[in-house]
Amino acid sequence: MGIIHCVCLSDLHLGQNDGLLTALQPDGNVDMQRPAAALCALCAALRDLLCATGDRPVLVLNGDILEIALADVNVAAACFQHFFDGMRTDDGRPLFSRIVFVPGNHDHHFWELARESAYAAYVKTVPRGGVLHPPWHVSNLFVDRRQRRLVSLLLTDLLHRNPAYAGLDVEVAYPNLGFMTDDGRRAVVFHHGHYLEEIYRAMTTAADMLFPHRTRPVHVWDLEAENFAWIDFFWSTMGRSGRVGPLVQRVYNCLGDKQARAERILVAMESLMGRLDLPGPDALYARGAAGMADALVERCVQNERRDTANPLSPACFNGLVDYVETFVTRQMNSESACPEELTFIFGHTHKPDVRVVRMPAGGDVHCYNTGGFVVEEEVPSAVHGASAVLLDKGLHAVSLQLYRETASGGTVSSPLEEAACPLYDRVASLIATDAWKRWHDIIPGETEHRRRLLAGRIRGTSETAD
Repeated sequence: MGIIHCVCLSDLHLGQNDGLLTALQPDGNVDMQRPAAALCALCAALRDLLCATGDRPVLVLNGDILEIALADVNVAAACFQHFFDGMRTDDGRPLFSRIVFVPGNHDHHFWELARESAYAAYVKTVPRGGVLHPPWHVSNLFVDRRQRRLVSLLLTDLLHRNPAYAGLDVEVAYPNLGFMTDDGRRAVVFHHGHYLEEIYRAMTTAADMLFPHRTRPVHVWDLEAENFAWIDFFWSTMGRSGRVGPLVQRVYNCLGDKQARAERILVAMESLMGRLDLPGPDALYARGAAGMADALVERCVQNERRDTANPLSPACFNGLVDYVETFVTRQMNSESACPEELTFIFGHTHKPDVRVVRMPAGGDVHCYNTGGFVVEEEVPSAVHGASAVLLDKGLHAVSLQLYRETASGGTVSSPLEEAACPLYDRVASLIATDAWKRWHDIIPGETEHRRRLLAGRIRGTSETAD
């Protein structure tokens, strides 16, 4: 009893038609009226585990939970409700005692809504004539120590549509959430993982290039202040821009397919050259411009998720080291925290991983990646998959692999990552049940179905391409 204190999941992408936990209609469009078969199986497996241990842990949703970059809010909201409808005991009680949401890049806008609501509440406390402080861009790291918890009003209202959740709120922390043991010796920091990639710091990089002598940000609140609008527009709102939104998804799907991408870029360049009315043949200009544009796009789309050779690419590894040593450490120091042991949990890459990283300044950080529940490539990859990270009261962590794609297109599942703690031994004895077998049995067919639909959208052969 009382062995699991926290469960961390990330990258559910609820509402995305490439997501394994989103129900689909026969034509490949999202079915908002029912939960996905894989979602029901996952909820049943987690219910089986938590009911066996007697725990009601904290649920940390570590970013990209709702897909509002490539789906409308109402679609993501419906899938969000299905998720929590399933996360209940057989007699209808919530499986979790607390819910904390750490937004990622695909649901960053929920942070904007939460912080603006919090700022509006703050404005009401300032007397007329008083000085208003500027809006803040990050939350406290150790929210429990500061007792300043922010709540997502929209997500909480969605949650409360099910009466079983009447006493629970969806708390929000961004971009980092920290837990610490009572003695202050061990800490766990959750971050979605987008700031480990250079593209999400693009405004900082552009400013450094244009003004090389400027002072670079070394605090996470400055990093977010420089890049929040870029992240919110490109990854959290642009795909919901009316009838343009579905076209954005078609472009996004094409990025990983060289032929489809080249064709789309050539169409764009031919249209552009026709508008510019340059002297000479438009076709010649278009082919030259398309070649240069394709080379640039090729460089930009080589992001972490499309690197199928490594669970963590060298560039992302360097980003991890920089983010933890520069931004996480300074945020901990700002809150007078100096733990002897640090665990860093992130997602974003859709590639589950466990490793110990030696920091340049000294000390080891235990790093866990929770992967993701999305099929985004036509060719299966052995590094893609999803895990849940479980923590006990002492903040010892183990990684429970939920699925991993294989080169042949199926999925494999393995036991918990080795960990010398009672949590490992207890959970390892509880995941050989029928509920877990059903989850593992359903995943291969679900991944293959979405892979076929993805191939159809890329080539414009599925109905959802229109």
